[in-house]
Amino acid sequence: MAAYCEEADALCLSSLDRIRRAEALPETADSTDAAEVDRFLSASFGIFSGNASAWAVLRFSPEASRWVSDEA
Repeated sequence: MAAYCEEADALCLSSLDRIRRAEALPETADSTDAAEVDRFLSASFGIFSGNASAWAVLRFSPEASRWVSDEA
């Protein structure tokens, strides 16, 4: 789950299975800028999180490449 964390004062990723309790609050949640959410999410998933710092070229055997192509 991607959400704004008041404690961290930033957007954060959390695992839903770690949530022990939830409650609805009477006040309306603050809105987060859509462009900020897009930047955060585009750098938050994949093998590594964060902005790319380098590129790598990976070469796979023919057997492994069939498996890897199914994962993309």
